[in-house]
Amino acid sequence: MDRLYPDLRDTAAAAALFAGMLAVFAALGAVTGYPKGNEWQFAIISALCVGAIPLIFRVLSFLQHTRSSLDIKGIKIDFGKAVTVPAVQLAENVVDKNQLVTDSGTQAVVAVARQAHRSPVVVVDLQNGDAWYKTRLFALAAPALEFGYPRVIVFLATLNGTPCSFLGFAEATAVANAIMKDAPYELAFRAALDKYHQLSALAKQALRPPNLALQADVDREANDFEGRPSLMAIMIHQTIGLEPAPPIQPPIGQPPWINAIEVQQLLGSELHTDKIEDRKKDPDAIARFLSSKADYIAVVRDHQFVGLVPALRVLREILNTLIARD
Repeated sequence: MDRLYPDLRDTAAAAALFAGMLAVFAALGAVTGYPKGNEWQFAIISALCVGAIPLIFRVLSFLQHTRSSLDIKGIKIDFGKAVTVPAVQLAENVVDKNQLVTDSGTQAVVAVARQAHRSPVVVVDLQNGDAWYKTRLFALAAPALEFGYPRVIVFLATLNGTPCSFLGFAEATAVANAIMKDAPYELAFRAALDKYHQLSALAKQALRPPNLALQADVDREANDFEGRPSLMAIMIHQTIGLEPAPPIQPPIGQPPWINAIEVQQLLGSELHTDKIEDRKKDPDAIARFLSSKADYIAVVRDHQFVGLVPALRVLREILNTLIARD
């Protein structure tokens, strides 16, 4: 994947060219007497210009291989997917909004959990408020309190009739902590952690006492235990009592469904909505980068989520572009 920011090779090449040009001028001075005194100012500037060639080529190469652009006060930067943090979009309600997470459904949850642990950013589409239970959102976010993954949850929803519209993003730990203000969820989290650590120990045959006889269901759970991804499934089982009894499904907008308005109310200022519109001039983008309290800025195109861009990385690229222009 092409990139805008220089790596160690670019930096080393720039330093080598700069040092080489200074050596050439020094040798020239020894033979001809030029440069000397104030004449070295021109020599140093020339060496800096030659040394900047690898960095300039990096910018030009990035612009050539990407098509997305942002125009900030006359500074045109192409982002595309090259600077966005990889994200994975999850299925409705972790598995299927109408599927029970029984023993047979646990493996589907673990498969989703593996995805969530491979990507720092996961995308949740709330749709019209009939796609995700609050319990399932909690099961997705809560492992971040123990393991740090996923780091960020991006929320999409159907807004003003437009599906998959960007709603905002939040740290997964902030989502979990907000939901755990409801006491039953905090109790479920503690119980799930206890069970997780218990199964973690039982799953290692060498740690089991030789004469320990496990109940059939516990033995099966220990044998199926897959480490960190299993915590999401355990969390769902611990909160299953907060979901409606099957096969009855609640009407849209009633518990346990969670919709866009409820997410906004639940997270408050923890839901970050800072964004830039890809491929459009945005003269206020720099001010928004500087004033943002989040580590990321969302990139959208026609209200559709494209990706998250680290704010500091964007500012560094703006600075690199300014240096290249000078």
